[in-house]
Amino acid sequence: MLVNAPLTDGAEPATRSGGFAELMACGKLDDKALRKSAGSRMYSMPVGASRQDLFFQADSVAGALDVLRGRFKLSVINGPALRECGALTRHVDKALLVVDAQAASPRALRQAMKHSGDAAGESHGAILVGARSGLPAWLGGE
Repeated sequence: MLVNAPLTDGAEPATRSGGFAELMACGKLDDKALRKSAGSRMYSMPVGASRQDLFFQADSVAGALDVLRGRFKLSVINGPALRECGALTRHVDKALLVVDAQAASPRALRQAMKHSGDAAGESHGAILVGARSGLPAWLGGE
């Protein structure tokens, strides 16, 4: 299950109802919100009607994740910016940061890793996107 992640060609379109925000709000998974990638067992669902306050309601987040865990073996949530994740970082099993290598300073990356590492699901690393050639110098690259 991918939450708020685009599907490639062959995906069935999602309806406008449901989504992760609605799952957090009511605790029920709307099957109409699920999209299945053709020829795959992978599902995707949109974030839904975005209400940032829901990400800071620990019980709502935990309930939504429990629903996903009960139905799917693996759920990947493409979360909002780290400062907007709220209680989400406290209820995940693993955290992996995706970082724009051209825009992130070493200090910002260290702070983000520390913040996500404070969560129950410790940070397991970062993926750098947009690196022009190899690792940035501040990460030990050329």
